[in-house]
Amino acid sequence: MLRRNIAVGGSLVLVFLLMTMLVGCVPKNPFARTKPEESPLLDFGPVFSDLNLNVESIQRLDTDGDKKLEWALFYRFDLPPAESNQRQFAPIAGLVYDVTDCRPPSILPYPLDPGDRNYLGTDKIKAEVKDFLTGDNKQPELIVSSVTNGLVTAISIFRWFDDTQNPCVPRYANQQGYRLLGTFRGDAGVRLADGERVIVKNIAGFNRSQIALKEIYVPKTYGGLKSFMKEDGRSLVDPAQQVVDFAFAPPASPRDSPYPEKSVLAFYRALGKDSEVPKTYLASDADPSVRDTNFGLEVPLDQLDHVEVKGIQYAPDPDLEKKHEPVEVTARVVAVHKDGNVDPVREVRLLLKGVSIPDRTDCEWQISKIISTKPWVQ
Repeated sequence: MLRRNIAVGGSLVLVFLLMTMLVGCVPKNPFARTKPEESPLLDFGPVFSDLNLNVESIQRLDTDGDKKLEWALFYRFDLPPAESNQRQFAPIAGLVYDVTDCRPPSILPYPLDPGDRNYLGTDKIKAEVKDFLTGDNKQPELIVSSVTNGLVTAISIFRWFDDTQNPCVPRYANQQGYRLLGTFRGDAGVRLADGERVIVKNIAGFNRSQIALKEIYVPKTYGGLKSFMKEDGRSLVDPAQQVVDFAFAPPASPRDSPYPEKSVLAFYRALGKDSEVPKTYLASDADPSVRDTNFGLEVPLDQLDHVEVKGIQYAPDPDLEKKHEPVEVTARVVAVHKDGNVDPVREVRLLLKGVSIPDRTDCEWQISKIISTKPWVQ
């Protein structure tokens, strides 16, 4: 018996030793994570594809300010048939998956709804967490951007809210989730700017000359919290400012643009900011009315800070343009004084002449006359 017991004990020791020796040969634990942004256990792809949805991207972010990483997942829906080869244009929706601290833990989904059950974008989606609305002293915002050819064309802003304070109790509608603080779209770009502003540009009917309507949004405060949505949370606040601007960078010189409406915009955009550039847009034989009327403004030029262009009216006439014949362009402009005063909108009718360029077949458009100037009445 004694020998048997010793033998049994010896075998146990040998088994234990064998296990310890083989530990180094055991494959790496598939449940272990080497980096917090890696999540080998959660493969959303098959789950979504079974519902005819395509996972576009997944980002690990602390979206609710709890010092833990959530899964911000973006997927395409309303997918065209695979044989159409157009699935890359399907709209993109998003949601955040969050793990609770309950026993047992669970993974809860929180949709990112940009309003009216709309979509977040159709191209590359980028999400980031930042303290954009800085005065709230709450958790930062979740910024979701849609990027097309390197240009941000849509931005939706969300903030986590929790009226339950306990994720382990049954939830009711609108008790937890990501509240929409603003959603913006611009085919010529959307960007977050200093001073908690959002700037949106959309081509404003002048596709050929890439002139855009620029809208500037500032947040409102409700109950101590800021938002770009109206108090009902269903619609965007009205823009604080609307001006006409270049969709992208302005031309480097008048010779760079064959469009008279673009020359007028470039002229007024430079007026007051630069003393030399505006002169390059004036014809050498310009009528005295051009300077006598301060270019249609009522403020002396030495008191002018800058000009805001509120509108451009021009009906393109290719025949006249090709012949370099004079054309009329109407601009609605606002003079902003150096002391901060702002004049009412004025309507200025300008005559432009096409000045031939020796080494080109086109011409540059120069201002030759102020036809009329008057207060603009809507």
